[in-house]
Amino acid sequence: MSRIGKWKIEKAKVKVVFRLQFHATNIPQHRWEKLFISLIPTETEKATAKTSKANVRYGSCKWADPIYETTRLLLDSKTKQYDDKLYKLVVGMVSFFLYIEKITIYHFYSNYRFLSV
Repeated sequence: MSRIGKWKIEKAKVKVVFRLQFHATNIPQHRWEKLFISLIPTETEKATAKTSKANVRYGSCKWADPIYETTRLLLDSKTKQYDDKLYKLVVGMVSFFLYIEKITIYHFYSNYRFLSV
């Protein structure tokens, strides 16, 4: 009986630190006074980064301090593609959420572009 070895896909780990700066627009005027943003990896469902509260003025909100998120991306050596690393981006107040969006964070690394959500 022959034993067939399993193909091992070689993936390199790349440690990346993302600097994420946020600015929200078109915020409804009623009941939204101060907002925060949480970044939650879908793997753990626990917030890894959170902004301070920022005031909403004239339908927009800008956070002075950026979020720094450190993660490891897996790079497939054959296809040169990064594995998906999904995060939830939550914008809200203490107990109310204005917006929840799932983002793939490797797009920031591979394209160096802004993501419009």
